[in-house]
Amino acid sequence: MRKKIGIRTLAVFMVLLLSGGMIGSAYAAVGSINASYYLDDYAATADTGTSGEVVISFDVNATRVMDSVGASYIVIQENNSGVWKGVASYFGSTANGMLAADTDSHMGSITYVGTLGKQYRALVTVYAGNSTGSDSRTVTTDSVTAG
Repeated sequence: MRKKIGIRTLAVFMVLLLSGGMIGSAYAAVGSINASYYLDDYAATADTGTSGEVVISFDVNATRVMDSVGASYIVIQENNSGVWKGVASYFGSTANGMLAADTDSHMGSITYVGTLGKQYRALVTVYAGNSTGSDSRTVTTDSVTAG
């Protein structure tokens, strides 16, 4: 004998299913747990400093000790009448502090001096790799106004 599912039960189930999907999507935008075989989680943020400075910070956690962990590439973008254009780029290395060697995590930041009153954001490529391979993901920060 089959039991019928009532409309209320079905509605509650759908709400739970959809809300669970939205929570998962919001979390994944920051950098999900166990993002890959190499990257565990990661985040990037933009903040303002003094005299037009824009500070881009990143935090990368690998799944285990890697040969290299951190940010491999950062592009600073400026908003010009609603169009985001690249104004500076930084390639990661251990020398400039964007990458760290023989560790499972790395935090760092770079500072860009922008134009007062302009909006800026960054595209940050996070990275983790060792002799067996590597992975990278690109995170877009929120925008900030240089002040």
